[in-house]
Amino acid sequence: MKSIFQYCFIISLCLSIQLTYASRILPGSITSHSVGLFWDKPEDYKQIKEYQVYQGKHHLLSTIKNHCTINGLKPSTKYEVWLKYIYNDGKEVKISPLYFTTRALGKRFDITRYGAKADGKTVNTTFIQAAIDACTPNGVVYIPKGVFITGALFVEKNDITIHLEEGAVLKASNDINDFPLVQTRYEGRIREAFASVLNIGKLNDKVRYKNITISGKGTIDGQGSVLADKQTAAINRSARAHGLPIINCDDVYLIGFTIQNPSTWCIHPIFSQGVTTDGVIVNSDGYGLTNADGWDPDSSSNCYLINSTLTTHDDHIAIKSGIDAEGREIGIPSENIYVSYCHFRHGGGIAVGSEMSGGVKNVFFEDCTFENADRGFHVKSRPGRGGRIENILF
Repeated sequence: MKSIFQYCFIISLCLSIQLTYASRILPGSITSHSVGLFWDKPEDYKQIKEYQVYQGKHHLLSTIKNHCTINGLKPSTKYEVWLKYIYNDGKEVKISPLYFTTRALGKRFDITRYGAKADGKTVNTTFIQAAIDACTPNGVVYIPKGVFITGALFVEKNDITIHLEEGAVLKASNDINDFPLVQTRYEGRIREAFASVLNIGKLNDKVRYKNITISGKGTIDGQGSVLADKQTAAINRSARAHGLPIINCDDVYLIGFTIQNPSTWCIHPIFSQGVTTDGVIVNSDGYGLTNADGWDPDSSSNCYLINSTLTTHDDHIAIKSGIDAEGREIGIPSENIYVSYCHFRHGGGIAVGSEMSGGVKNVFFEDCTFENADRGFHVKSRPGRGGRIENILF
């Protein structure tokens, strides 16, 4: 019988990791009016009564969570914020302050002014893309209430917000010809697949984009229940579109919206650094889909999933970093992944793997709940795949 070490598959599942008192700004969360904060829970966190957040001498809020959002800020303004850990016995620990400047207030680009119509029949790809292309730095592409049918949309610029108003729906056209083939990574390999409704960045080593926000109470609907079979028949199962690919991007902020019915994996950061997903609803269950994971960081770092609800067909979370020789040659691990205060319904639970040949390290799953899931947490791979997995706290 072969030793597991003959497969170069080493797991260090940490039962206790010493956490220091430290706070930081959530990646991408600095907007013109708000900022998100995150802090580590110390080893004696059970003795803490609450966390207090201050701006200068002014107390802003108290919370039992290890993160918060500060709203009501002014554009283009410098701020200093800091935290205090309050223990049950009265002990207080003050954390070093954080400094940041809010983004400038940009212009609004309403897609209806570019010709978009929520009539359930117009394919609005050209109109919505025109609004995205016209958007100036720190601007907001505004999607009002209504169902807007669209093909593939591409966000390839810095400092842009796509805002989906409550009741707004970006709904994929049922015609696969509205979704060109693009380069992506799927199941650990670089390959071609159909573009998604909203494509953030692209697979090009020489191009990276930053400061991209998707916000609002609206919905992105990938129509995978219709398109997945068409895309598979046209090429193969690996060519199915992802729900929301985020490729070669830094400081991406996903907040408040719903994403549903993808053809395959839903939120998929690839080769990205700094992705915050806060208060997002992910739903891929009940559409007749397969391999419809919820949130899959892939050779990406500093990724946060908080306050979100994921109801999925397959894994709720699968942390990945490439497969076999290709993954080892690229050699980019997924690291510094934080998941807290999320609710997982149905689906396959949370996982490291199975494509993890580039390695996975420093992953924290905390304060989450599971409802009718296949499992809680698992690490999965195949013999010969390789990759080092270390510092996983569940």
